[in-house]
Amino acid sequence: MFNKIALLCLKKSLCIFLGSFKILLVYFKISLQLAILPPQPPLLRGARSAGNYTALCDQMRDLLQRLEQKRTVPIVKAKLPLIEEVQTETWWTDAAPFMIENIRLQLRDLIKFIDREEQTIVYTDFTDELEDLEEVNVPTRHGFSSHQYRKKVEAYIRDNQNHVAIAKLKRNEPLIYGDAIALEKMVYSADIVESREQFQKVYGNVNLKRFVRELVGLDRNAVKKAFKKYLKPQFDSNQIRFVEMIIDYLTQNGTMDNLLTYIKTV
Repeated sequence: MFNKIALLCLKKSLCIFLGSFKILLVYFKISLQLAILPPQPPLLRGARSAGNYTALCDQMRDLLQRLEQKRTVPIVKAKLPLIEEVQTETWWTDAAPFMIENIRLQLRDLIKFIDREEQTIVYTDFTDELEDLEEVNVPTRHGFSSHQYRKKVEAYIRDNQNHVAIAKLKRNEPLIYGDAIALEKMVYSADIVESREQFQKVYGNVNLKRFVRELVGLDRNAVKKAFKKYLKPQFDSNQIRFVEMIIDYLTQNGTMDNLLTYIKTV
């Protein structure tokens, strides 16, 4: 049985710790538990909706994904298996309050390593309205997660860089009609992607070739070949370094908006 008094009091006390990064995990823990309690107006009206619970789970996973990027920090690296496990859909399927509490205890000292500019400060301003306690069941299903869908789709594409169409995109080679058809079939017919409609529902009507190139980047030699005329001795060291920075960016990101504008400055 969830103790609503304890949950609500603890959530209210968060304002005392706004200066600490530990607030994030504490806030998500309490919010996730409150999301599965029966709604009680006006404080908890609508809180039990599957969409709200899913949104809270995704916020928690987003937080852990940013923490995962700090894998070079030794104490974060030591917790990577746990951080990666909690980001999976299966972990949340049977998640219980004690499991969320365990995550909070194990990871609360690591949250400080997330870049400060990406933090969102949470303020609370409400009056407690408590009623009788009652037992409730923890939801075992919480709907579709666009966060996990994106993660699986992008991992699938990166894992298939040897596909003929993707390899051509990475080498900056043009695709013939057959290549484009093969690329669409490879992406949209995959079990992970489900369908073209599901993909577009999550990503919108994106250009598939551009989308793939931004994920896999460009081969460095192919980029240098495209920019070879700007790497000649006739340019000074600053201009060459500028071109090299563009090459580095395209190698990593595959595309660059307003590229011609930058080139004209060389």
